[in-house]
Amino acid sequence: MQKKREQTNNLKLTFPILVLIFLFSILIFNLIHVKYLEEESLNILEKKIILATKLSKTLHEVQKERGMSVGYLSNNDRSFENELNIQKKHTDSSIKELDNYLILSNISSINNLNKTLHLLHNIQEIRSVVSKLLISPTSSSIYYTKINDSILNSILAITKVSQLSSVSNDVNSYLNLLYYEENLGLERAVGTNILSKKQIDQSNINLFNTYIVKQNVYKEQYLKYASIHSKKLYIRSFDTESKNTIGNIRNIILSAKKESINKIKPYTWFKHMTILIDTLQDIDKQLSRDIIQNIQKEYSKSKTSLISYIFLGFIMFIVFMLMIVMILQLQKNEKKLKNLLNTYVISSTTDLKGVITGVSKAFCNISGYEERELLGKPHNMVRHPDIPKELFKSMWKTIESGKIWQGEIKNLAKDGSYYWVTAVISPLYDNGKKIGYSSVRQDITDGKRIEELNKSLEEKIFIEVAKSRQKDQQMIQQSRLAQMGEMISMIAHQWRQPLTAISATTATINYKAKKDLIEKDFLIERTDRISGYSKHLSSTIDDFRDFFRPDKEQKEIRFEELLRSVYGIIEASLLQQNIMLEQSLKYTDSFKSYPNELKQVILNLIKNSEDILIEKNITNPYIRLETYQKEDTIVLEVSDNGGGIDENIIDKIFDPYFSTKLKKDGTGLGLYMSKTIIEDHCQGKLNVYNSEDGAVFAIILNR
Repeated sequence: MQKKREQTNNLKLTFPILVLIFLFSILIFNLIHVKYLEEESLNILEKKIILATKLSKTLHEVQKERGMSVGYLSNNDRSFENELNIQKKHTDSSIKELDNYLILSNISSINNLNKTLHLLHNIQEIRSVVSKLLISPTSSSIYYTKINDSILNSILAITKVSQLSSVSNDVNSYLNLLYYEENLGLERAVGTNILSKKQIDQSNINLFNTYIVKQNVYKEQYLKYASIHSKKLYIRSFDTESKNTIGNIRNIILSAKKESINKIKPYTWFKHMTILIDTLQDIDKQLSRDIIQNIQKEYSKSKTSLISYIFLGFIMFIVFMLMIVMILQLQKNEKKLKNLLNTYVISSTTDLKGVITGVSKAFCNISGYEERELLGKPHNMVRHPDIPKELFKSMWKTIESGKIWQGEIKNLAKDGSYYWVTAVISPLYDNGKKIGYSSVRQDITDGKRIEELNKSLEEKIFIEVAKSRQKDQQMIQQSRLAQMGEMISMIAHQWRQPLTAISATTATINYKAKKDLIEKDFLIERTDRISGYSKHLSSTIDDFRDFFRPDKEQKEIRFEELLRSVYGIIEASLLQQNIMLEQSLKYTDSFKSYPNELKQVILNLIKNSEDILIEKNITNPYIRLETYQKEDTIVLEVSDNGGGIDENIIDKIFDPYFSTKLKKDGTGLGLYMSKTIIEDHCQGKLNVYNSEDGAVFAIILNR
């Protein structure tokens, strides 16, 4: 009770502090959120202002192309044509730069921007008719003005995004400067048209005057919002000569006097107007740089504030979490300990006679008893009869002596099932006097059952492995018997010639003996022949016997030795069938393996090739044997020109009892046992694939 009371008092003291810290944290995190959004907004604003400068540059280039196009159409002046072609390249470069920036900046959709890009990308349409003189100067100017109006509308949409007072004035000034510049360009185009045609058209004069009036309006608005620095730059930048020349020509055009207009060269007007427009372009570049610098300053301030708020928020969060942890720790220590003991630890207490005085929930859960069913009962009520009494005698002897006992016990649950625990039993003391015993247990039932299951599985696996080995042995024996039959047939081929020779030689000796015509040299020569034939027959028997002798240990061998032994058995059969045996032995070093088992596989592969060549009646049949090294392996390939294996069955040919022989007189074990020998006994691989001529079997062994 005392501890609970202390915890309650602590909570009352700390609760107001926690509330204040929590509210302050909310304020900090709200400020962080606001600054983060502001930083993102400034980042986007900077990208859009840069986009506006790219559009402004494009606007300037289109303005110049418009003026030159009008001059070219008005009088087909060669100077206009040359400069127009150069200007087209500048315009295209500016459009490309704009496209690249849009890709890199990944700016979201802006009103009218798609329309502007469409007009810019289709500028070739107006260029084509201008170059062919198929359009009037006025129509050409209108088309280019449409593009520029769209560019200005896009810039206007961009400049509306700024909410910063430090930036908005510069943005307004920048926008009015662009409109001022556009009207100068329109004035240049109309003036060029008037001066080129040398005809007084009052509607053109009025239009010319309108653009001058608009310029003055936009110029005043520009100067109204411009910074002191921008105003000084504007006053300082203008070329006095060009300004005076433009003023004089304006007055002449507005006077509508034909004789005065005819004296002015269109190109002179165009050149001085271009100087004025270029000056405005330099000013708008400087103004755009100032805007971006202001945005970057605001961005830097916002970022600094954001970092400060984040740091402060982090500190407050740490303080808040520490306070919470401390309070929760005070509140839950006792409850946690009790819950751990009750829920997760299988524990019990008894008196000195072993009568249960307390149990945990975990003890009840594993035993199946309710707490009331256990209290006051002897602890041996959960003892399983499988546990020998000697174990419990030893346990009581240990704990009664004041020592701790530890061991594994099988207990009996209420429903008759069993469970295993490791138990640690120790004496309980009160003021130095032993009052009972305490037991802590850990459930190991799953582990014990896994042990029992493992024993059962080991026995089953042992039996199945024995059966599998017996089956393999039977299949090997069956395969060897089948192969032995084939070899006996091959040996018969080899024996037929020597036996015929022996028979003929003995007949000759017999005949001469009857006629008493035997000479000593003749008899020695003939008996030497018979001895040679006999040795050949004996060698064949040795090869046959060695071939089927199982290898117990690996031996150092070479491919040449293996193939020589196999040749001795199958050579006669191949010669009889006119089958060419080719070989390319590139690997000549020795290696360790089981010679007779390899011979059995090689012979089986050669015999399969022979059978398929005979079965398909192949013209100029051959079997090729090739050895080579591939990385850390050595390879023996057996191939033929028998046409290969059907792709539908090539994955099945190593299956037991699967045969491809048309007469169905194959056992279906040859290739299966060959793969078993190579992969299980020799730790190699036996693969097959089709070449252009036929099947290729590859025996791959480790070096």
